[in-house]
Amino acid sequence: MNEDLIEFDTHINFEERNYRLDGQYTGIGVHYHKQTEIFYLLEGSGTCFINTEVFHLEKGCVLVIPANMPHSSLYSNPKNSRMVLNCDMRLFSYDIAMEMKTPFYIPPKPELESEISFLFYKIKKEYASEEKYANAVLTNYVSLLIILLLRAKINVSSETVKTNFIEKAISYIHKQYPDRIRITDAAQYCGVRPEHLSRTFKQKTQLNFNEYVLSYRLRQAEIQLLDPSSKSISKIAYDCGFNDSNYFSSCFRKKYGMTPSQFREQEGEKEKL
Repeated sequence: MNEDLIEFDTHINFEERNYRLDGQYTGIGVHYHKQTEIFYLLEGSGTCFINTEVFHLEKGCVLVIPANMPHSSLYSNPKNSRMVLNCDMRLFSYDIAMEMKTPFYIPPKPELESEISFLFYKIKKEYASEEKYANAVLTNYVSLLIILLLRAKINVSSETVKTNFIEKAISYIHKQYPDRIRITDAAQYCGVRPEHLSRTFKQKTQLNFNEYVLSYRLRQAEIQLLDPSSKSISKIAYDCGFNDSNYFSSCFRKKYGMTPSQFREQEGEKEKL
């Protein structure tokens, strides 16, 4: 992963990242930000999970993720590139701040593409600038971007960007992941046929049902491994739905490039720095 991150003393942070696929998919585990995130996908595709909501990411889309809201993402293309803004909403009016308190998605739209691209690149330029009044210009460009997105949000509000029974299936997985999960049980819980759930789940998340279950269990194990006072690795495996600790270690190594014990040791060393 290559990243170009510039840091300034400001309430607006800009970041540009490139992800290259290693294996079947790559992603970012469950996390949150103290500021509102505005995510612009330049290249690639994937899926973002915000609580139980699922958003399909494709080139040119914009996703707004409110502050302190847990989310994670998976990318399925060999090459993925994005621009990300993190904004303190206290910089803006009360009405705008309230509108940005719920996540929303703007699909790729030809009539918006040039304006969104122009504003993001202007923001990138001003963020890196050391010229006088750069922060004031930066804030104005971000304000224009937010207003453009909120207007677009109104126009696409009638479009379907998520599927209710898929959200319900994901909620079921999040509750049941420590136990055995079968697609037939999830389908019954959602009130649809297993075949329909399987097909639509793949369309909406870019993962099949079992892949998502495995990915979510590994993300939960990652969170527990980050806790230095946490349980043994075999106990974590069991509590995250893996009946075989060797299988858990194999899956973990395939995704993270190291064993659970190596991951825990590496993160422990980072804490000491």
